[in-house]
Amino acid sequence: MASGGRPLARAPGLWSRTAAAPSLLALAAAGWLTPDALIVIEVAAREELPLPKGFTFMDERVYGAARLIFLRRERAPTGDRT
Repeated sequence: MASGGRPLARAPGLWSRTAAAPSLLALAAAGWLTPDALIVIEVAAREELPLPKGFTFMDERVYGAARLIFLRRERAPTGDRT
């Protein structure tokens, strides 16, 4: 668990931008990512990452040839409770 009791997922290694988005969606669909989970993905420093639906960009950090991208999984809408 990350600080504050929130789940943390980290995608190790330099991921291709083409692999990251489908992998995140598959992990979420399989129930491996809880709502509001923090995800850290490492890609090449100059590589763009298409943001998959259901995830929010939080921050990024560049370290040499690598860039860490911090995402938050969005909570599913609960619907109208009126």
